[in-house]
Amino acid sequence: MSAARPRIVVDDTDTSQLRYEGEWVADASGINDRAGNFGPALNSTLHGVFNGVGGFEFEFSGSEIDVFGTTLNRDRNARRQDPTWDCFVDGVAIEKIGFDFIENNWVMCTVQNLSDGPHILTVNATSRGRPFWFDYVRYLPSAGVSLDNALVYVNDTNPSVQYDSNWQPLGDVGQMTSVQGAKVMFQFRGTGLTWIGVTPRELPLEPSIGSYSIDGGNSTAFALQGLAEGATTQYHQIVFKTPRLTDDTHTITVTYEGARNTTPLVLSHLFVQTGSSPVLSTSISSQSLPFPPSPSSSEISITAATSIPTPAAASASASRKINVAAVVGGVIGAILLILIAFFLYRYLKRARPRPVPASHEFIHTVPTPFMLVSERSTPNNNSTASLRGYGAASQQWSTGYIPQPYTEQPYGWRNIPSTSRLVNEGPSRPGPSRRGAISDGSESEGPSYYGGYQTWGHTKAQEGLVEGRPRDSYI
Repeated sequence: MSAARPRIVVDDTDTSQLRYEGEWVADASGINDRAGNFGPALNSTLHGVFNGVGGFEFEFSGSEIDVFGTTLNRDRNARRQDPTWDCFVDGVAIEKIGFDFIENNWVMCTVQNLSDGPHILTVNATSRGRPFWFDYVRYLPSAGVSLDNALVYVNDTNPSVQYDSNWQPLGDVGQMTSVQGAKVMFQFRGTGLTWIGVTPRELPLEPSIGSYSIDGGNSTAFALQGLAEGATTQYHQIVFKTPRLTDDTHTITVTYEGARNTTPLVLSHLFVQTGSSPVLSTSISSQSLPFPPSPSSSEISITAATSIPTPAAASASASRKINVAAVVGGVIGAILLILIAFFLYRYLKRARPRPVPASHEFIHTVPTPFMLVSERSTPNNNSTASLRGYGAASQQWSTGYIPQPYTEQPYGWRNIPSTSRLVNEGPSRPGPSRRGAISDGSESEGPSYYGGYQTWGHTKAQEGLVEGRPRDSYI
């Protein structure tokens, strides 16, 4: 058995841990949830600074921390950054990352390799008109930090997440499968779980389904909506949330029920809500779990992922169990009766004399043949991202292959303490993916595709540069 350290997420609404000062406005309307393609804000809540100055402090014990928010920090008319912000750990400035266009779940500030121990994060923001939106902080806690009543972040490569052999990496944005019946299992202690995924536009777009079961119980189906033609890849998508669970150890099994020509199932990360039971360790068990057999389609409850069966409904369901032997016997008997009636009818019909027709001239009718049209499906010509520089689609790359990006001038910028600069390679960390290539979509999709999935940074750069438009249709 091995252990993995999870990260802890603190939402903007947790004023017991976040100390706000200045001109902050709390928003719970989900005002920006449909903006960009990085999914909604966490719990659809944000804290903002409008035309003023605000700041907050957060004390933590750990070695890494990220500050997430909603970004739109360039006044294109005035050619200036608005809003502006600075982040500090123990009074020392840390890296901050901006973006010209609106996106949720954006890493505003980040630092790694801190000394493992207590620290104080300070964030100061100034707005001249455009709001500064803060969403949540995520940090890697020190060993021994309690996970009591915490929101825990578990990424797709955590060893406690156990995949069967039908899964493969989707670049570095997650793990994916398009094999019907593929499973993944995860054991956790808590009161709820949320699956966060990605819907890639370069793969099949037709809707599909999956299902999950908890502790070997009935399966609950969830929908994978797919994408419209020409839509952009959608990151940080909420695939399903479990209902509230007892505060105990649970095992969830997730099964892909789609096919290779439908939207794949992708795991980016999991959110686990822990309960009040004392959890004194920041490690998650990764012991091997046996995969259960696939349930038949009749055993999957096609209900909303948040539905909770009542005792009355469960009792009614149990009363509807059918005696299989009785049904089979009844069907066989009905078939025998039909056959007897058929042969009796034929016998009586042949026994009767046939009338002679008045004319022996027959009209020979020939059915008009229908035309067979040969059709074949072709790859989506709008598929950008990820293929240029990878050669033929059938070529296999070794595990250690690192694709070389096709560089363009991006709009992303970052600020390292005492230095503010534009970077040609795009921001290094603020999105679901950090490497890949841009393509004109002229190559077909094949086995080598998944290891070279696009980065959000290069995609954003292309979106801003095409025809000189500030962004594409998802603004």
